[in-house]
Amino acid sequence: MESYALVLDWDQTLSPDYMQVPLLKHMGKEPAQYWKQVKEYDKKYAHGESFLRVFLEEPEYQGMTRNDLEEAAQKVPYFDGVNDFFRDLKAYAKEKDIDLKIYIASTGHKEMVEASELGKYFDGVYGAEFTYKGDKPVDVASVLPPEDKPDALKDISVKEGIPLDNFIYFGDGFSDLPAFHLVNEHGGASVCVGEKEEYGRQATYWEKPDYTKLTGLVKEIIESDASSRKTAEPPQSLPVGYFMM
Repeated sequence: MESYALVLDWDQTLSPDYMQVPLLKHMGKEPAQYWKQVKEYDKKYAHGESFLRVFLEEPEYQGMTRNDLEEAAQKVPYFDGVNDFFRDLKAYAKEKDIDLKIYIASTGHKEMVEASELGKYFDGVYGAEFTYKGDKPVDVASVLPPEDKPDALKDISVKEGIPLDNFIYFGDGFSDLPAFHLVNEHGGASVCVGEKEEYGRQATYWEKPDYTKLTGLVKEIIESDASSRKTAEPPQSLPVGYFMM
């Protein structure tokens, strides 16, 4: 049985919003103020950690619980066709006797991805996570900054025994460039669903985030030979201050 890995970013790849937006609205907080605080925290914490530290250290968020994260996950908006996209690919893999593993690699909240309505489709989630005392977050357990996404893909490859040339990675922009480049150089397929041409050129496919039409692309990639794919542009450096807004 042939094995493939479909790995996807989350924010602005599957959802038009950062997942913190429904979380903050659920908590009755103002997203603009939160992002301003994140920028300040970027000065003293590593990228990918600052957005968690704001929740842990700023007084107005101290009441947040794991339950808040899980409830907010039910309010995440998605691009058209996302739910059917995963359902149909699972059915396709079963019909074709393909072992298709689906993973999320996101800089955002692992807890929200796992608790979302899409969580049932995923074989694993790599992301940022709190440690808890009871239901209350008390520290940072893990982070996944963009430059570490290639390590997540390599871990999946080892864990599942899937070669990187059988990887398909979906992302939207600069935070996905390291993952695009890893997959590209090993003969896999990267799919950019973001608007900016500079990122789309560095993926093997550049598409609109309309998932009613993307199931066919994944099937095409699985059924095609790597030599038939277009060549992405060579890697460009990751911009400074890339994280969030």
